[in-house]
Amino acid sequence: MKKEYGKALRDYFVKQMGEKFSDFQPYAVKTIYLAPGEKAFYRELSNGIWQFVILSPNAQGHESFTIEMGWSNQQRFPEIGMRPNYDPRTGSQPSEQELILRLPHIYGGEEFWVIEDNANPFDFLGAGLKRQMQKITAEEARAKVNPLLDGALEKLSAVGLPYLNEYTQ
Repeated sequence: MKKEYGKALRDYFVKQMGEKFSDFQPYAVKTIYLAPGEKAFYRELSNGIWQFVILSPNAQGHESFTIEMGWSNQQRFPEIGMRPNYDPRTGSQPSEQELILRLPHIYGGEEFWVIEDNANPFDFLGAGLKRQMQKITAEEARAKVNPLLDGALEKLSAVGLPYLNEYTQ
C-alpha cells in the first residue's frame, strides 16, 4: 500500500474510532498477532470479555483494506495464527474463547474496500507499476480513503457491533 494511503487510513481510523466509538480504546500492547500497519481498538465488557475492532490494510500490495473484529475471554489480543479464524457464512458455531472474523463476512459484502484498483497481475510492468510509483498528496489520499472508511465504519455500527454483542454479552 502506498505510504500516503496507509497514513491517511490509520490516522482517520484512529480519529473516527475516538469520535464514533468512544467506548473502544487503542490497543497499545505489542503483539506478534498484529501485522505492521494494523490498528486495533478494544473494549472490556462487564463479563471480562474483550471485544476488538481491527483496521487491516491489505498486506499483499493492493491499495485496499478490511475491517476485522473479534473477541477474547483471555483479557488479551486473540492469539490466532491465521486470521480470520472464523467465517459466519459456513454456518459453524463461533469459538467462545478467541475469535477474529472479517466484517464483510457478516453481511455478504466484498472482502476488501478498494482504494485504487491495481489488481491486474499481467500489468506489473505497465500502467500498474507506473501507478504504484506515482506520488500522491496527503490530501488526495484522504479524499479517496475517508469515504471508504466512513462506509466501513457505518457497517461496523449497523451490523458488526450488534453481531459481536450477540455472542459476547
